Amino acid sequence: MAESVEVAKNNVVEDVEPVTQDDVEKTDTAKPTKHKPRLSPEDGLLLFNLALVEQSVAQLTSDLPPSLCTLSDIDSATHDLDHSTRTFQHLAACGKSTPKRGKLLYSARLATERAGFGKSLVSKLQRKRDEQDAVEQQRAVHVEQWHKQQEEKRAEQERERERVEQEQKVEEERILKETEERNAVIREEMARAVDVPKKRAKKRGDVSDTEYARSDIEDDAGMRPVKAQGKKKRLARGTRAGDAVEGSDDEGARKRRNVDDEADVPSDEEMDTAHVESTPRYKSKATVSDDDSE
Repeated sequence: MAESVEVAKNNVVEDVEPVTQDDVEKTDTAKPTKHKPRLSPEDGLLLFNLALVEQSVAQLTSDLPPSLCTLSDIDSATHDLDHSTRTFQHLAACGKSTPKRGKLLYSARLATERAGFGKSLVSKLQRKRDEQDAVEQQRAVHVEQWHKQQEEKRAEQERERERVEQEQKVEEERILKETEERNAVIREEMARAVDVPKKRAKKRGDVSDTEYARSDIEDDAGMRPVKAQGKKKRLARGTRAGDAVEGSDDEGARKRRNVDDEADVPSDEEMDTAHVESTPRYKSKATVSDDDSE
């Protein structure tokens, strides 16, 4: 239908002037003249059909429900209806001014009726436009509400995502803290396990750290208490043997022996040194354990 209307518009004769209300009134009041009509019969029929199509499209638009049309459709139909009404008025005027011997391919009376119907249809389209305007405003409100709901939904999803990320972060921090606490407990237990053998060694009477340090100092000083103690023992054995064997010697020999014994007796400083060096040395439990493992 639209293609037919376009073809009809392209075939309109260019010398046809648009019809106005003044022209129609002048035509109605003017006396018939004997001049030739400005439209040929073929052109008049073409214009009649074109105006009829435009009027029919406008009528169909006015009958459409609001959900199937828009304001632009109604405005376009109103514009075409106005054009068709002016065309029918022009054709009606041309039909009245045509001499009786002239031949028309359309009915001038029908063109007049179509022009009147177009005027009534204009008011119907205007009411249709007002209704459509209200519907589209309401539709725009619904669309705006829908966009708002979508924005709120996206915002809610974003807040939910942030909440989940925060919970995951808190959970990771809690797991990390628990791991650090367990590691600290394990290190403390390992430290206590290392200290237990030392405490047990002290309870059994093993050598203390002070004695062990003193023995190290004596070793560094180069003292040899073993030899001193052996010398003292030899002196004691010699004295006892001499007393047993030579009990019957004279007084002079006994005095000489006592002098020799006094010469061999060590001094107090040597005795202290010999006593310190003769103290038995013990290894700590840690050292003994290392030796056993080897």
